[in-house]
Amino acid sequence: MRIADSLGIQISERTAHRILSGAIKPVRSVSSRLMRKRVPADAPAAVDLTRDRRGLKIAADDLDAFSRAVERDFTDLAERYYLTLSSDPKVRVTRDAITVTIPIQNVE
Repeated sequence: MRIADSLGIQISERTAHRILSGAIKPVRSVSSRLMRKRVPADAPAAVDLTRDRRGLKIAADDLDAFSRAVERDFTDLAERYYLTLSSDPKVRVTRDAITVTIPIQNVE
């Protein structure tokens, strides 16, 4: 904080700790931004042969069965908190995650 203050920059003690711990990364210098090597848009991208490109694939029937199971298991929670499904649960599969969205509406 004292060093920043000597430069005319006011920062909090928390910010100083975040900078020292590496939670706040320094910005690149202006000269490095101006001098960086530009890659033409039509240049072929480098291929990383060590990268794992496999993705998670789940059969449509299994996704439907899973969605129905989520809907059945949601019933307990729905009764306790007066909730109602507004449509079927949606299951989205990405390379490293399965996301379940349960659209609800409050029961009044």
